[in-house]
Amino acid sequence: LKQSERRSFGLTFFFYICTLMAILVAGTAGQSPDRREAGSSCYGGFDLYFVLDKSGSVQHHWNEIYYFVDHLAHKFISPQLRMSFIVFSTEGRILMKLTEDRELIRAGLEELRMVHPGGDTFMHKGFQRASEQIYYAGDSFRTASVIIALTDGELRENQFDLAEREAGRSRQLGASVYCVGVKDFNETQLWTIADSKDHVFPVNDGFEALQGAIDSILKRSCIEILAAEPSSICAGESFQVVVKGNGFSHAREVGKVLCSFRINDTLTLKCLLGILGMFSNCFDIGNVLK
Repeated sequence: LKQSERRSFGLTFFFYICTLMAILVAGTAGQSPDRREAGSSCYGGFDLYFVLDKSGSVQHHWNEIYYFVDHLAHKFISPQLRMSFIVFSTEGRILMKLTEDRELIRAGLEELRMVHPGGDTFMHKGFQRASEQIYYAGDSFRTASVIIALTDGELRENQFDLAEREAGRSRQLGASVYCVGVKDFNETQLWTIADSKDHVFPVNDGFEALQGAIDSILKRSCIEILAAEPSSICAGESFQVVVKGNGFSHAREVGKVLCSFRINDTLTLKCLLGILGMFSNCFDIGNVLK
């Protein structure tokens, strides 16, 4: 637009927060904080993968695992959030492919309830099934991916090495990896498989205590944008974007977190994101809309 024709126009923000390559689709910008009860739900729009141990060691505890996933899944309420259920034992299997369709998610939960555990504990097979979907699900703007992997017991040396390697490959695709360890797990192993110690949730009191870990997992794994300012700009002027939300500092390498936004499907700008608690500033350096 020429200077004389400058007019205000709305920015349709599709914000993407990412670790390395993964970018979060933020369809929830502008959620009123008054609507939210801390720790009760997540409004973020990203891709969530449940990677669940169904080996023989959980044979008598599958109901607890199912109810844990069911209750946690219902706390991620954004219509932009996509979800997948993966189980692993001797092999890895995608029980429900990545989808945002709530009817399909309900059907996936019902299929999850009917799982019959058995077999060995090849956790890496589960990560492989997640990575396959992350790779093929990416469009021109890759969405952030979060993997929540649950297991019990200690992995044998070869199982651990393979799990560590495949979790690393998931991270290379941009995923954040969280681990839930139940009862007799090896915490040091899970610290290595997950992004960090803070990405591991120990449930030492057994499967019956899984429900008590839900809010902690939700709070830590949720990436959401609550507000984006400004809501409009003038063509030809430089501007500063302020993003407010939760989960920005959970990235494995905070210094590489990016802020990207698309303006009327014509222009995309990217910059490093400054992390200031739950407030993050993205400066449009040297880019002027014309």
